[in-house]
Amino acid sequence: FNGNKNDLKEVNIDDDDFNFQNTTSFGDITIEQPKLLSCTLKEYQVKGLNWLANLYDQGINGILADEMGLGKTVQSISVLAYLAETHNIWGPFLVVSPASTLHNWQQEIAKFVPDFKVLPYWGNAKDRKILRKFWDRKQVTYTKDSPFHVLVTSYQLVVADIQYFQRIKWQYMILDEAQAIKSSQSSRWKSLLGLQCRNRLLLTGTPIQNSMQELWALLHFIMPSLFDNHEEFSEWFSKDIESHAQSNTQLNEQQLRRLHVILKPFMLRRIKKNVQSELGDKIEIDVYCNLTNRQQKLYKMLRSQISLMDLIEKATSGSDDSNQSLINLVMQFRKVCNHPDLFERDDVKSAFSFSKFAETGSFLRESN
Repeated sequence: FNGNKNDLKEVNIDDDDFNFQNTTSFGDITIEQPKLLSCTLKEYQVKGLNWLANLYDQGINGILADEMGLGKTVQSISVLAYLAETHNIWGPFLVVSPASTLHNWQQEIAKFVPDFKVLPYWGNAKDRKILRKFWDRKQVTYTKDSPFHVLVTSYQLVVADIQYFQRIKWQYMILDEAQAIKSSQSSRWKSLLGLQCRNRLLLTGTPIQNSMQELWALLHFIMPSLFDNHEEFSEWFSKDIESHAQSNTQLNEQQLRRLHVILKPFMLRRIKKNVQSELGDKIEIDVYCNLTNRQQKLYKMLRSQISLMDLIEKATSGSDDSNQSLINLVMQFRKVCNHPDLFERDDVKSAFSFSKFAETGSFLRESN
């Protein structure tokens, strides 16, 4: 998008939501599930794989924005398997995710594509220095014999060690929870945008942001040459769309079509109701657990500091402060149940065992 409205073509709108169920085809590639993948993809996931393969063939980056629970992870791993199996490109691939999901990514890749060599890049500075021995540019190749195929790391470590990441020409970069780079002023956005990479894929379950600046940041990240002017993009969209977002009113068909025209070639989004027939039955089991002794003590201590009469008086006054204080109390009680270590970390303590020491001492005396 370079500000010229006449360059855009009209497309049909699927519904009033920002859900792009029908894939946009850029080529005639139709592929089946890669044999390297040790799982069976659902039909909509195969369609997602075909969409990603077509993007790669055309040298275009995209945003996979399926609703949470539809398998964005396995779809993105499957396109890496496709590149290895069809194009004999075995990396180097870069996966960047929040620190909380690093182990999950490592396990999922090893589970679904056992032939991939995964390099988990995290730890302290000394550990990371050892891991960087695999980064010798002479050893890193696109073939199966490369010392590693997929590197998994966090956003924080990419920023911290950006000088080392810049030395490698990455074949494919996947950003999980891509809303982490929604600000074009952040160090994450600038660092990742500067990496040498053939293709980029953003994974997010919340693709449409209230701020057009945040949306432009994602679009500029995947296609810098196309979405190169934030002022023109904002001028065309922000005035109408953001005003409706703030007032919670419906966008008219013309405004919605504008946004669909821009997003549809680069974004694929399905929600659960679109693929309900392919999903298995969901089983929910509620397991009720009693508080531990430590949680009970924390709960009683918190309860003893609360005056019910004060709460009732504040509630009857109808002030905003009373509502806020009640919400804070509820959050504190939830913290007791779910995250008691946030109050005070309970370090594990174990008694010293003298039995082994006694046996060792006896052995030393006999040796002497």
